[in-house]
Amino acid sequence: MDYLLGFYILLFIGILIAPYLFFFFKFQNEESPFGSDLPEQKIALLSSQRSQLEALKELRSDFHSKKISESEFQETSLPLLKNLEQLEKNLSEFQVETSIQTLKPISSPPHFTCQNCGFSVTTPNARFCSQCGTSLLA
Repeated sequence: MDYLLGFYILLFIGILIAPYLFFFFKFQNEESPFGSDLPEQKIALLSSQRSQLEALKELRSDFHSKKISESEFQETSLPLLKNLEQLEKNLSEFQVETSIQTLKPISSPPHFTCQNCGFSVTTPNARFCSQCGTSLLA
């Protein structure tokens, strides 16, 4: 086999594999390439809140199905509710103020009035009156 042919085969294989290896190693970490929307502490607080709510939901379903008594329900639900209140306070610190973007009304195209016939031309960039054909540029 010719050495030059072998070199070109290896070069071709390298060109084919290089983009895949580049993206594999560049984006190998857990973080999104687009950045993180929420801080890690807020994500942890939200997951903790979600687990607390799930536990409270299961506790409530156990109470309604008469698996636990009312006193047991109150004993176990009060700490969960206190934890949820604390989590709400902590989450309120992370509230990001979002500005409400108001949409500007689209301005209507300027109305030209024909000097010859008085017709109102609403076509943008019109050069001539659509009624009588008179030039609007003059």
